Amino acid sequence: MELKNTTTLLFTNFKLVYRIIAYLFIIFLVVGAVSLSLFFPAQRHVLAQENVAVELDSMKAEFDGFISGEGDLSVGGYLSSTIKHVSGIIDVIKDDSGFVAAAIILIICLYFLGYFLISLIKIPLAGVLNTFMSSAVSASLLNYSIKDFKVSVKYAFADTVIGAPMHIVIMLVVYFIVALLFPVIQVFSLTLALLVAVVLLSLKSAIFAGWVPALIFSEDKKVWCALKNGFKDNKKRFHDIYGAFNIAIFAVYMLIAAFGLVTFGIMIVISFALLLMFQKGAELTFYYSTHGQRFYVDTKTVIDTRSFAERTELQEVVVGGSGTETGNAVVSGVEVKDADVINTDVRGATTGEEEISSANAAVSDSLEVEANIVVNAEDAASDRPEADINTVVNAVEKKA
Repeated sequence: MELKNTTTLLFTNFKLVYRIIAYLFIIFLVVGAVSLSLFFPAQRHVLAQENVAVELDSMKAEFDGFISGEGDLSVGGYLSSTIKHVSGIIDVIKDDSGFVAAAIILIICLYFLGYFLISLIKIPLAGVLNTFMSSAVSASLLNYSIKDFKVSVKYAFADTVIGAPMHIVIMLVVYFIVALLFPVIQVFSLTLALLVAVVLLSLKSAIFAGWVPALIFSEDKKVWCALKNGFKDNKKRFHDIYGAFNIAIFAVYMLIAAFGLVTFGIMIVISFALLLMFQKGAELTFYYSTHGQRFYVDTKTVIDTRSFAERTELQEVVVGGSGTETGNAVVSGVEVKDADVINTDVRGATTGEEEISSANAAVSDSLEVEANIVVNAEDAASDRPEADINTVVNAVEKKA
C-alpha cells in the first residue's frame, strides 16, 4: 500500500522532478569546473614525462597515416597499435606512485563534494513533500532550501561522512565481483554484480530511511538524535521499506539500461531525480503510516493510517458483504474505498438503543482495521447522515 501511495504522491508532485534535474545540472557544472581546474595541472605533469611524449608522437603519426591512406596499417592493426600505445602511457603513469596517489585522493574528494551537494537538497525536498502531505499545499523548493539551509548543511555533512564511504565500498564489491568472476562466467558476472549492487544499495537506503523524517518532525533539529530516532522507527517496518527500495532501484536501472544510451545520458539524470524524489516520498509515507497519521497523496485523497480504536467517526458503519470480503463502505456519509469488511462477534443483541450500544461496543472492542483507508476529502466536508440502525444491526448479527 505504501508503494502505491508513494507512486501517487510522486506523480502528483512531478513538477519537483524538473527542479531536481535543474539542481543536478548546477552540481554537474560546479564539480566539472573544479575537475577541470585540477585536470590541466595533472595533464601538464603527465605530458612532461619523456616516455609519454614518445607514445603520443607515435600515436599521432599512425593516426595521420591511417587517415591519409599512406600508412600500412589496417583498421584492426591501427586499433591494436593504439591500444598498445595507451597501455604504455598508463604504465608510465602507474610507475609515478606519487602522482597516482594524488590523483586517487583528488577523485575521492570530488566524489565527496558531489555527494555533499546532492545531500543538500534532501531536507528541502522532504520538507516540500511533507507540506503537501499534511495540507495538500504545494510549497516552493527554493524557499525551503533557504529556510532550512543550516539544517541541510548539518545533515549533508553527516550523510556524506556516513553514506559516501558506504557507496565506495559497494562500488569496490561490484568491481571485485566482475574482476574475479568474469574469466569464469564472463558476461554473467555483470548480472551478478548488478544484483549485488541493487541489494546493497537498497539495504543502505532502508537502514537510513527514518533519518530525514525524524529530523523534519523533531523540534530541536539535532541531526544525530534524529538518526537514532530514525533507527527506532525503521525496526517496525524494515522489511516493507527494504522491499520498496529494491523495486525502485531496480526500476531505475531498467530505465537507464533501456533509454540511457539512446537519450545520450539524459535518462540517467532523469532516473536519478525520480529515484531521489521516490526515496524521500517513501520515507515520509512509511513515517506517517508507522505513527498512524493521515496524509494527502493528491488534492482530493487522504490516506488514514490510524487504528480503528482511534477513529471515533467509524463507530457506526454500513458494510456490504460478509466474511473477509472487500468492498466500499459508507462511514458517516464519507465513502471509504477498498475498506476491509468488518468481522464482528455480537452475542445477545437486544433491540432499539440497546442494539446500537451493543453493536458499537462489539465493533470497538473486537475490530482492528490495519488496511489504509482512502477517504474522499470533498465528501468529508458535506453533511453526514446517520447510518440506518437496522442495517447496522443486521450486518453485525450476520458476522455473529
